[in-house]
Amino acid sequence: MRVCQHLRLHVLDTPGLWTQVDHIQNTAALSFVLDRTKTLAVDITYLHVHGPDDIIFESVAAHMHHISTLCVHFGQIGQNLHAIKSETRACTAFTTTAPLLQRLSIHGQRSVGSDKLVQISCYFTIPARNMPRLSSLQLHGVDLDTDFFYQLKSLRSFSFRGSHDTRFFGSAQPEYVSRLLNNLTTINLELAS
Repeated sequence: MRVCQHLRLHVLDTPGLWTQVDHIQNTAALSFVLDRTKTLAVDITYLHVHGPDDIIFESVAAHMHHISTLCVHFGQIGQNLHAIKSETRACTAFTTTAPLLQRLSIHGQRSVGSDKLVQISCYFTIPARNMPRLSSLQLHGVDLDTDFFYQLKSLRSFSFRGSHDTRFFGSAQPEYVSRLLNNLTTINLELAS
């Protein structure tokens, strides 16, 4: 099937046709699509990454200013990933200013050869001021610094799946928890020992 050059150019130059990104795991493909969106808000509903230093995070970081949904899945990579340190590309992407970001979902890695989530500790702090519109946060198998979480004034929906003995719950300040619970309309906690 051949497409006329006029139609092809029209499709490539229409940003609204490129704002829904699903099941991408290739850096070149993601960059191609994100570049086409120009400045329109983008929903990345499933981004498969191979680790915290995956080069695909460079494309994400470059476009965080107009991403409204970001759902990241860390895949199986031969050996289990247990930490995301501050010098990785993932850290750079997650700490970049994202004024339009409304939904953030980070899914930890499945254990090699099983369906069990491997808890990933993130050793960096996401400045809450960088995500002023964040209303939905899902952390599945991910442990984040509590300071970020409790400062999210716009958060309305929260889902956590993982271990109960994480830094996330261990260092929670009662006044922050109370304020957060007053703002949430949806909360889902699945805690494992």
